[in-house]
Amino acid sequence: MAIAVSLAPIKAQVGEMVRFDASKSIITANETLSKIEIKPTATSDYIDVTGTADSYGNYDRESWHLDWVYAAADDYAASVRITLDDATTTSVVNNVEVVTAATELLFSSDSDFLRNETDLYSWLPEGRNNFNYIHRESQARILDELTNKNIVEWDGDRLTVADIYNINDVKAWSKFLGLSTLFYDLSDKIDDTFWQKAKMYESLAVEARNKAIIRIGDESDEDFSSADFTTMGTIRLVR
Repeated sequence: MAIAVSLAPIKAQVGEMVRFDASKSIITANETLSKIEIKPTATSDYIDVTGTADSYGNYDRESWHLDWVYAAADDYAASVRITLDDATTTSVVNNVEVVTAATELLFSSDSDFLRNETDLYSWLPEGRNNFNYIHRESQARILDELTNKNIVEWDGDRLTVADIYNINDVKAWSKFLGLSTLFYDLSDKIDDTFWQKAKMYESLAVEARNKAIIRIGDESDEDFSSADFTTMGTIRLVR
């Protein structure tokens, strides 16, 4: 039985390219593919990405994808549909949360990366138009580390992005953490150039983390005080 498979991010920003990759879909030996289609929203039309079969009836699976950019923030249901020559179909849905940059408030940006790596975009993966996926990972890792160090809300809840008074407090940490991630991903063996860059940025990330003074809350919050310093391991917290 054919199985539709779609790999896609679950979150993106308005204007950020999203790739829906159906190349891992399964067509069994006793089935004949008629077409494979992808639609980026529940209300849009399907787009045929099947391509042309060779003389043996084999398709180039590398063409089984759709790159899409959403123009508005919303929750979208994208789907992949396989149709066989007997007209039977199977499909799978990807739910994608699309947000604005102002809502997501990533701690670093491509412009921060470019200050250190001017040829940054030569390493941009296919199906991407920026490195938000790395900035997003860095943000999650930083919030995880704050939680692990017991830096939480007054009621014990995990901090959210909105709790960081000024993202500049963690920008350097996020930037170097992201560059380290990027070059580790690019490295294919220990001690190659990418691996060395990754180690360098990893050390800079640790240094930036250790120097971080993170202000939690805002000045309208009665608990906020720029004069109240609390030490949490190597991270200094200001409430």
